Amino acid sequence: MDFIPGFVPDLSPNVCWRRSRVVVCQDPTVAPNFKGGWMPEDDTDYTEVRVLTMSRKVSYKEEICPTCLISLAPIKLHNKALKMTLSGSQVDSIKYALAGTKDKTSRPSTQDLFTNVIRANNGIASKCAITHVQNEIYFARIWIRTGFRTVGMDARPSDAIVLALKNQAPLYLNKRLLAKWGVSMKAIAKEVENGTSTIAQYNEKAKTSAMILAEKARLPEDKETSILKSQLDLALRLNREQEAEKLMHELRSVNPLAYLKAEHAKAIKEERYTDAAVLDEQITECKVQNWLRRREERNTEDEEEFGFL
Repeated sequence: MDFIPGFVPDLSPNVCWRRSRVVVCQDPTVAPNFKGGWMPEDDTDYTEVRVLTMSRKVSYKEEICPTCLISLAPIKLHNKALKMTLSGSQVDSIKYALAGTKDKTSRPSTQDLFTNVIRANNGIASKCAITHVQNEIYFARIWIRTGFRTVGMDARPSDAIVLALKNQAPLYLNKRLLAKWGVSMKAIAKEVENGTSTIAQYNEKAKTSAMILAEKARLPEDKETSILKSQLDLALRLNREQEAEKLMHELRSVNPLAYLKAEHAKAIKEERYTDAAVLDEQITECKVQNWLRRREERNTEDEEEFGFL
């Protein structure tokens, strides 16, 4: 929240107040303390989300101003999604950004203007967040980085969504908004099944690194790896060290990622935390490399990609 010069804020426990890297109460109807250096990635009340579905909203003003409903869902498993109403032109901009094309809407949009101004100044949108709601209107924040300088500014959620997609920037959402106004994922799944909503199709250029890793984590494990992991677990439980070492070697050749995870668990158990930290970095790198190798040959169905529905 931005304060008037000379105004002394109330710091009582009932008032929401934030400072950089200090997380306290956040009412979903109150803006964060942007001037205090608040950032969404440092706040446990915020989670990265993706555009999940889009649907047309029936209205008596349909011919004059067509509107659409979109839903935003955390990239990791969650039981709720947040719906919001946007204009038809705003949703068109989101669709083009999802597709990663240079196509534009039938008339110039604020999202195109934002993008052109940012690029003209050699900048990028580094992150975006949907922060709070006031008078039944959602508010968002965009951070623009040019060189070594980052500037935050208020924006509409539609602008934040489009800029995040066009810059592969994370889009954060206040989880308190999700808790208070979110709808169940079962309801979203039913809409998709009935044909009233469609699942948003992401081009690879629009995905963030965290989104790629989350998708990779949902892929099913192959049968050979599952058997080896079960055998390894049994050998470790029975203290059969030679057998366990042999199985680890086999696992490494069959599934390097599973091997690294097993080594990481072993390092934690033996309190070798420095080794565990190194292995954690190797696991992340391996996940990304595996996903990059598979992405060209994957042609995932909607139900497979959004299996958590």
